[in-house]
Amino acid sequence: MIKANDDKCILVIDDCEVTRTALKKVLEKSFCVVTAKNGRLGIKKVSDNTGLVLLDLILPDCRGIDVLRKIKQAYPSIPVVIITGHSSEDICIEAFRRGARDYIKKPFQSEEILRKVEILMYIHDMQKKSRKAIPISNIDNTEPSTYPQHIRTWVLNGILAVKDFIDNNPSMPIDLAYASKMAGMNRSYFCKYFREITGLTFKDYLVKAKFIMAKNVLKDRDADVRDAADVSGYNPKYFAEAFKRECGVRPKDLRNK
Repeated sequence: MIKANDDKCILVIDDCEVTRTALKKVLEKSFCVVTAKNGRLGIKKVSDNTGLVLLDLILPDCRGIDVLRKIKQAYPSIPVVIITGHSSEDICIEAFRRGARDYIKKPFQSEEILRKVEILMYIHDMQKKSRKAIPISNIDNTEPSTYPQHIRTWVLNGILAVKDFIDNNPSMPIDLAYASKMAGMNRSYFCKYFREITGLTFKDYLVKAKFIMAKNVLKDRDADVRDAADVSGYNPKYFAEAFKRECGVRPKDLRNK
């Protein structure tokens, strides 16, 4: 079972006392939990000791998106998970553009929340120990300065935003429609420029990112195959077969090495 750094606290920013209490009850069995009832207090409570933030998008004193922006400006490496009772795709896309790592819909399941937090805290730990992002972002081995010069800046930024989202959130379900909307362009343009910039189709890049993350998890002695499946966003039932098809070796065999 994967183990996150239990010295780090989880900060819950939500104006609903019932939600704060429920999340604290679920998470405090495994983590230190700090809560804030509004955005202003939440921003003050973020520190170097914060391992993850659970942030409600609807707050009484300010927009959750603005709180997210301030947190990411001061502590860019701290993962932020959005809590929302709304199913608006546009709101979630804006949050991801601002640096959110995942989202939780109300009402939520306790086991789902705990597992999601464990995975994100674990990934954050791995990144901190290596002092850089887990080596997914350079799948194409291309430096930004070598990207085709004819591509407009807004197009490049849109593609790189999606690329960065995939690199940091391989467990998140993201399809072509969602990705192209995040990049701010139609599907045909997105597919064309994504391949030109990364050297891979969107689907191939997504698959490679998932299995690179899985390989990194399998190197950890505290992790197991189920952890690798969860972190890469695969159903554990089908993970081993998909992993062998993509990587040429069974995850158990790689784990044993």
